[in-house]
Amino acid sequence: MFGHRWRRQWPCLDLISVHGVRWAICLALLLVAGSARAETVCPDIDGGTGALAAVDVEVRLAFVRAQMARGRLHGAIWMGSWATVHSGLLLTQGILLSSTTNPADRIDHYVALGASGVGLLSVLAGPPAALTEGLRLEKHLREASPHEDRCVLLLYAERSLMKVARKQLFSRGPFFHAGSFVFNIGLGLLLGLGFGHWETAAITSGVGILTGELIFFTQPNRAPEDLTRYRNGQLHGSAPTPVQSFFVAPRLDSTQTMISAGFAF
Repeated sequence: MFGHRWRRQWPCLDLISVHGVRWAICLALLLVAGSARAETVCPDIDGGTGALAAVDVEVRLAFVRAQMARGRLHGAIWMGSWATVHSGLLLTQGILLSSTTNPADRIDHYVALGASGVGLLSVLAGPPAALTEGLRLEKHLREASPHEDRCVLLLYAERSLMKVARKQLFSRGPFFHAGSFVFNIGLGLLLGLGFGHWETAAITSGVGILTGELIFFTQPNRAPEDLTRYRNGQLHGSAPTPVQSFFVAPRLDSTQTMISAGFAF
């Protein structure tokens, strides 16, 4: 009874009593079939070079997830850092505004307070795509059925990486730089033409433009390079990461408010 049940599940066992060669052939076929099931290949990515056509889906998916995870971490650090900076500036200007009675100084602090508020809202309302898409991708993969087609999951991950790359390329363009420049020049003109505070106007515009460029310079921007590496099949090893760091912090003394910034390359 026991032997009969196992022979129903594994017909190759019947071949043992027939001929040893047949058993060897059957075992080899089972091993080959198992090996074929172990790897799954998927169509190449849009715009690919063909280098990914023979790469296992798990290797490709692991690469995309790793790059997205790095971008997600960078995006979280970027957003948290700049939200902290703008919150500090907002608090500083609020303290200065409440502690001064000079009408001219109060005008300057009101303008600086508004600028800090706009900066904080821009960071909170516009989180980097690397952060939002990275979180969305991990949520999608976590909630996917264990039986879902791995190629479908890979396609979703690839499209997420391409979406982040497109947004990062767009953010490198002149639109955002021009917007920051126009906004900060407008604040300067408001102080200068509206109230005659030209010295404060020059400082406000200059610091605002510098801060805007620092925000753009430090935001996540590696997705286009990651996408190029992926399309070329360069999935092993990691791209060189430039060694650089920066800090931005508000400074407050009895007469003025400043922003301190530093870089290390």
